[in-house]
Amino acid sequence: MLAGLGLGSLTIGILALSIGSSFNGAVTTFMTHAYGQKEYRQCQVYRNKAMFLSLVLYCILLIPIFFIGDIYAAIGQDPEIAAYAIQYVKYTIPFIIFNYISQIYAAFAISQEVAWYGLISMIVGTVTHAIMICIFFLWLDMGYQGVILATGLMFAFRASINVGMVELRNDLRKHSDVHLFSKETVTNLGPLFYKSLSSMSLGVWGWWSFDIFTLMATYIGPAAAGG
Repeated sequence: MLAGLGLGSLTIGILALSIGSSFNGAVTTFMTHAYGQKEYRQCQVYRNKAMFLSLVLYCILLIPIFFIGDIYAAIGQDPEIAAYAIQYVKYTIPFIIFNYISQIYAAFAISQEVAWYGLISMIVGTVTHAIMICIFFLWLDMGYQGVILATGLMFAFRASINVGMVELRNDLRKHSDVHLFSKETVTNLGPLFYKSLSSMSLGVWGWWSFDIFTLMATYIGPAAAGG
């Protein structure tokens, strides 16, 4: 079970978290520049554009997830371990969109010189994750499914904190005439899209250099690993 959990976590890191986090990192540059130019309304517009682009990216990343069992079989993963990993991936991936949302809203706050929203969401999310594991795994005896549920809810909880603080507090400049579901959100996406691709192409290697080599290490037998 632990091996399956590790493989599933690596898969989510390689296919979803690394790509999405690197892709969404570019919007900080746009929002910070707009804020510096005193184009406060444009900060919110860029936030909404990033939300739309991240949703499109998320839908694309779902494609390999549908074939994750075949991918594990093709690379020679142990069927029992792969079964646990598939379960982890398929039940965690619906919550990954919340990680993207959380990152974008935290970047919106950072661009306006309010950096502690993201820190609070990380701390509270981590503590809540530990509490939920205790509840689901130990108290409710949900086993492996409880660990997966706690992990997914942690992403949702972090996002709710970031979104809630941005929307409910008065630390940031916000404009009531800027809406997520509007033509403004889905037009003139080119500059942000290409910058996001550039950010992704550079940023994923920091994740992959660790995760992929960790995955490769699972193919090394105990004798070889011990020298």
